Amino acid sequence: MTAYRGWIFATVAALAVAGCSSAPDDEASKSARASSSSPAPGSPAAKPRATPVSAFCRDLDPYKVSVVAFQADVTRSLRGEPLDIGDLRRRAAALETMGDGMEAGVPPDIAGSFGTVRRSIDKSASKLTPVAKVRDLVDTMSSERVSLAVNDLVAYECGAGAG
Repeated sequence: MTAYRGWIFATVAALAVAGCSSAPDDEASKSARASSSSPAPGSPAAKPRATPVSAFCRDLDPYKVSVVAFQADVTRSLRGEPLDIGDLRRRAAALETMGDGMEAGVPPDIAGSFGTVRRSIDKSASKLTPVAKVRDLVDTMSSERVSLAVNDLVAYECGAGAG
């Protein structure tokens, strides 16, 4: 029963984050949406930006948490702890999917760090095999360059630097 309640909570939370509700549209919200129509393609205002409601900003906090957890779990192997290769592969795939959805709205000021983190997760996932060498796994997620990129991504706040 507890697991069932957990799924209900997760579903409600996901719907809330996605902005789903059963509230009917009122005239004020309809006119506000109509007056803020999208600019014509090719105009300077049509350039993708990260806004508080963009896919990038919507998924940024869960992505940050997932990246930090993935990085920590990969580096556990340094302490001689066993790795659950299957779980790490699934999580890497989930991070890749989430990152794909965020890619279009990445602001220029974080694009480099976001790309570095995505590439390191991809590279780490490709090395997640039963015969993986600890050094290869750890190097992909804990090099100085990757650590700095993860730190930049974790410190990034949408709206603060997102044009």
